[in-house]
Amino acid sequence: MTRTRRPLLPRPSLRFVPIWRRNLRVWRKLMMPSLLGNFGEPVLYLLAFGYGFGRLVGELDGMSYMVFIASGIICSSAMFTASFEGMYSAYTRMAEQNTWLAMLGTPLTLDDIVFAEAVWAASKGLVSAAAILVVASVLGLVSDARALLALPVVFVAAFTFGSLALVITAVARSYDFFLYYFTLAITPMLLLSGVFFPLQEMPEWVQALALALPLAHVVEIVRPLMTGSWPTGVGSAPGRDRGLWRRCAGPRHHADPPPPDPLKASPDCHESSASRGPRGLEGSPRQEASLWPMVFWPRSARGLASRGRSPAEPGADRPIPVNLCRFTPCNPLPRRNTVLMNSIPDKTA
Repeated sequence: MTRTRRPLLPRPSLRFVPIWRRNLRVWRKLMMPSLLGNFGEPVLYLLAFGYGFGRLVGELDGMSYMVFIASGIICSSAMFTASFEGMYSAYTRMAEQNTWLAMLGTPLTLDDIVFAEAVWAASKGLVSAAAILVVASVLGLVSDARALLALPVVFVAAFTFGSLALVITAVARSYDFFLYYFTLAITPMLLLSGVFFPLQEMPEWVQALALALPLAHVVEIVRPLMTGSWPTGVGSAPGRDRGLWRRCAGPRHHADPPPPDPLKASPDCHESSASRGPRGLEGSPRQEASLWPMVFWPRSARGLASRGRSPAEPGADRPIPVNLCRFTPCNPLPRRNTVLMNSIPDKTA
């Protein structure tokens, strides 16, 4: 007796549609409690964080914090809904109710059943995200009709999270096993993917970790569509210089200009010395809020050797700016905060 070899890749067919319709008919009996559960918690996040932290944070990336967090809540709601459906509900039909076992007694295959469960999880995630999008539109957090283009993106993302949840369901022995996935995967994605705060404010290793997770890419696509622009630069972590340029230059544009050289003065951001007043502190409110001390340290022989330059090279005695704290290059520095330490001998030589 020869055994038939199972194909390596799944081969679902259109027979998954009856399974999807079966799940829909079952869900219609509990539609209102399910919608309240999937819809109520994200809306509470939106209102509590948006109005609470929004008054403290102000604007982020040229938009209010309420608008910033609305797009992130839509993506996270689709993630949670699809993951919950792919784990708890699918495990109940597989292990507790033996619904899958009964389906295998029909011409359906296991590929059809699993694919139908993934599509159904994506459908529930899309319903949850669409409900929050309606609330965001009522609150005036959506710029234009381009926000509707976020729904297909959310559906594909929910399909991804539902498929990952089905992988966990395949190896789970009980409902308690799902807590590991929520603690080690879902919660870090929620906190590190730019849902509640910009991704570029994190350390570089955290940005690299976040870009390895799917939710960060979904937020990068959905947020511009919610704010009336088109996604650009998806999948690349913004650097620290780019974040400084955005905070100095103002709101986000369609194409970000190159960041300025910190050692050179920017004629667009600096003001004339006459408009700054006699002490250099008056003139612009932004200058008063972001003046940071800058210390100039002379080049030493040891420091020049580490750079591969000799002390006798022309311009070697020119002081090098050393950033001791947060520094915004586009803000002119007052004279009283600039210390020239060329007269101090180098103790490291």
